[in-house]
Amino acid sequence: MPDMPPGKLRDLIKELHDLHRLAGWPSLREMAQGQAFSYATVSDLFSKPKKHAPRPRTLLAAVEFLAGHP
Repeated sequence: MPDMPPGKLRDLIKELHDLHRLAGWPSLREMAQGQAFSYATVSDLFSKPKKHAPRPRTLLAAVEFLAGHP
């Protein structure tokens, strides 16, 4: 995974959290359902300190899910 400058990575994760909030806080298990990755992978997007950019496939799937969530 490529390194990202800490400020840019922090901004990316903040945007992901904001989108999660706007989508009504769907569960992370719900977000992982039917995906090619696990609940733990989605959970890592929201909970672990980040040193590297998240995998684009996981990040894009999370954003797509959240953007389409009522």
